[in-house]
Amino acid sequence: MPKIKVDLPPPPEFKQSDVPEKHPDGTWSVNGLRKKMERSLNQEVEVKGFLLELYVCPPDRAKCPKGQKCKACEQPHFFLADKKGGKKEKAILVANYPIKPKPPKMPEAGAELVVKGKFVRNAGGFAASDGLLDHLETKMDGKPIVSGNVFIAAEEDLKKKVDAAEKKGLPKKRGKK
Repeated sequence: MPKIKVDLPPPPEFKQSDVPEKHPDGTWSVNGLRKKMERSLNQEVEVKGFLLELYVCPPDRAKCPKGQKCKACEQPHFFLADKKGGKKEKAILVANYPIKPKPPKMPEAGAELVVKGKFVRNAGGFAASDGLLDHLETKMDGKPIVSGNVFIAAEEDLKKKVDAAEKKGLPKKRGKK
């Protein structure tokens, strides 16, 4: 058999990430949180990262003309990455920050944020096998930008209405038989 010369490219470098699992202030990195998923899943956590992308409902969906059917907006969400301009595939989705009664003033992409939320696999119609954050609070430079959760707020509002109705002595509504 004649000798065959194999010409392969050099092997890729597998550099260690320069992003720590946890930052000195105790907040998680996105990669660190996922690395320690067995310990952090279904826990309330704080993650420090950079705003990669913010979902904004398109204007034609936000205000649907009366009598027309329009595609509904997605639930509020954004992506947080360990590095400025990081890859969306490596970022973590932050779901369900409240936008009512008035949408919060969110910073531009690239801003460093600390997001507190529950690290879960499913929240508000979103799902991610490697986890996502169900929003509780977002801070920039130590100051809250937005607090709460769209579903927790709706639940609290409903509870207030039920409590108010019970105080007035109104009978509870029952389903039709």
